[in-house]
Amino acid sequence: VKIDGRDVRDLNIGWLRDHIGVVGQEPVLFATTIAENVRHGFPQSTTEDIERAVKSANAYDFINKLPKKYETLVGERGTQLSGGQKQRIAIARALVRNPKILLLDEATSALDTESESIVQAALDKVSLLSTLAISSLVFSQQMDIDDFGATSKPVKPQSLERQFSALSSTSIASEEAVTAFGRTASFKQSINNANMRKDSIEEKEKSNPSQTRLMKMTAPEWPYILTGCISSLLMGLSIPVFAIIFGEILQTLSNPDLDEVRKESTFYSLLFLAMGGASGIASFLQSFMFGIAGERLTLRIRKLCFTTMLKMDIGWFDSTKNNTGALCARLSSDAASVQGATGSRMSNLFQAFSTLVAGLTISFYYNWKLGLVLLCFVPLVLLATYFESRMISGQLLSEKSAGEEATKIAIEAIENIRTVASLHAENTFYSNYLKELTGPHKSSRKRSHLRGLTFGFSQSLPSFAYAAAMYYGGILISEQSLEYGDLFKVLEAVILGTAIVGQAVAFAPDYQKAKLSAVRIFKLLDTPTKIDSFSKSGLKVSPSAAGAVEFRSAEFSYPTRPEIKVLRNLNLEVEPGVTVALVGSSGCGKSTCIQLLERFYDCCKGSVMLDTTDVKELNVAALRSHIGIVSQEPVLFSYSIRENICYGDNCREVTMDEIISAARKANIHEFIKSLPAGYETSIGDRGSQLSGGQKQRVAIARALVRNPKLLLLDEATSALDAESEKIVQEALDKAREGRTCIIIAHRLSTIQNADQIFVIHHGRVVEKGKHSELLTKRGLYYKLHTAQVEKTD
Repeated sequence: VKIDGRDVRDLNIGWLRDHIGVVGQEPVLFATTIAENVRHGFPQSTTEDIERAVKSANAYDFINKLPKKYETLVGERGTQLSGGQKQRIAIARALVRNPKILLLDEATSALDTESESIVQAALDKVSLLSTLAISSLVFSQQMDIDDFGATSKPVKPQSLERQFSALSSTSIASEEAVTAFGRTASFKQSINNANMRKDSIEEKEKSNPSQTRLMKMTAPEWPYILTGCISSLLMGLSIPVFAIIFGEILQTLSNPDLDEVRKESTFYSLLFLAMGGASGIASFLQSFMFGIAGERLTLRIRKLCFTTMLKMDIGWFDSTKNNTGALCARLSSDAASVQGATGSRMSNLFQAFSTLVAGLTISFYYNWKLGLVLLCFVPLVLLATYFESRMISGQLLSEKSAGEEATKIAIEAIENIRTVASLHAENTFYSNYLKELTGPHKSSRKRSHLRGLTFGFSQSLPSFAYAAAMYYGGILISEQSLEYGDLFKVLEAVILGTAIVGQAVAFAPDYQKAKLSAVRIFKLLDTPTKIDSFSKSGLKVSPSAAGAVEFRSAEFSYPTRPEIKVLRNLNLEVEPGVTVALVGSSGCGKSTCIQLLERFYDCCKGSVMLDTTDVKELNVAALRSHIGIVSQEPVLFSYSIRENICYGDNCREVTMDEIISAARKANIHEFIKSLPAGYETSIGDRGSQLSGGQKQRVAIARALVRNPKLLLLDEATSALDAESEKIVQEALDKAREGRTCIIIAHRLSTIQNADQIFVIHHGRVVEKGKHSELLTKRGLYYKLHTAQVEKTD
């Protein structure tokens, strides 16, 4: 592949991509503000540059209607915006860099007719300065018009070869410096937002978890925990027993009778062997039993957390704090850390308690005076332990928050690596990732000095205790009030006991981390959901349901943007077994109607009815089992094609004949047969091994295999070429027979045969009727139809 006669393999990759603008068929936006998403196209762009690009992409009006305008967070992968709005932001992101080469892969497929015409005009202007490559066909907009392809007439741009010659000597270091300069301003707002979220999280997570609740969670493992606790008590006694034997053997060695020394030494050596064997068994049972209990607890917590996440309503996932990185952290690290506040903590507590009690008992038994001297050191160890725990708690909290933010950035960059590469934004994401880790790293380095002093002090206490005990013990021996062997019994019992407490400080990070993880886990498990897909409550949808749908004075605002009304007193009625089409500009509320019908959200006011029953009264799982949906941006799973189609109906075993039948109807069977592995072909993450049209057809087959009462098509054929669209449309026409079908489409040619068409504008129905009736009214539908005919001509 050559540009201006030069092989692209000879060009600097970053420089090459800086001069190319790409708008893909399925635009990917990042979980930051609208302004930052546009600025990703050119990090050095000013506010004026962003506004100019946004106006060219016809996104200016809808952005300025948002409360925070350009500072509005778009959510992960742009979930807070409609398909058309996302595509316009992506177009603006490509235009802001004023590229020499503009690549458009179905760039306007998600736009309504009005927006498409305006954006296309803007792209035509840009094409005067760019080499414009369009990898798509112009679809026929009327059934009686032939398909015909589009050609571009680019004006020859300024030679890229001359530009390359001038820039090829630029060092990578200077390029990174420029990127860093732009990045400082670019991510200032998003960093502030992240810090605000961290502060909020810290305030809520400072409380301690209920120890009683933690114990209840471990109740199923009580036999293992009980055995582990007994073993821990026995392990705790090993140090005091060692002290007694050690003192006795030292007393024996001071005996002038050599035969007695030999006899006693043999006896105490055997006691050491027995103690070693008993300690080994107790240590094994301690670790093994608590290990089993901990792993079972981790497995159970992960199940509970994942189940809780799956049953949450969609609005919960829209929240910025419930991003992918944070939720994955709950399942991975938090679930595994909780056992540190239960099993392992109990093990350490029982062992330390047993050691200290036995040690102090021995010291007071053999010589209470020396015991009191050594007892003075115990509070110092406990005080050092307390301060160590406090410091670790605050440090772990900040590290955890930063780790979640950094994980979120990493996941987002890796999942969307093609978009990151096309924007040449690798350094931007890398630097942003480091920024999230730099603050906690610096804080950790500062605290490590104080933490080291505290830990060092606690570890030095045994030596101080030895010094004091040896000095005072020598006085007691000289006064003949203390035996030589008893001195070492008291010393070893108490000092080694305090050493055990000092070592417990080393395990404090695990306990503090476990407490914070438990707080987050309990907070997740206690989060209520309005729409529980796992709930058994609610009315069941009858197998003989007619499929009538009605929106009664429906009003709706998304939870993250409650100020903006998407639906405003919407009234819409769909009779059973008919096909209804919803048309209107991007963002008018068409897709929102489908989401309300599926109970992804509930109306703020009014109601959505299915066969005269409010969907709020229906069982969520039963409701959704009777609905088949094909969305504008189909999501496939990283399994085989067969498994993806089977996901259409998980209530039964779908036969291969049904899978093939559904694939034939979706015009994907022949393509699947041509693959080496056929239906067992793995499609990769999010279906990345398939083209957009192939993914959409697999999604259509997935919907048809369910044989739903209600078929929802949200731009279901937008990614298909003209020939495939015609065949799939015929299949969908057959699939619609006998069931209620709601279609959303920008291409009026796909809905001309609908039984009724509803024109939605600003969240309410402004026109309704059949295709011919609406044309006669010469209203908004007529304007949309005329614009499409003129565009096709």
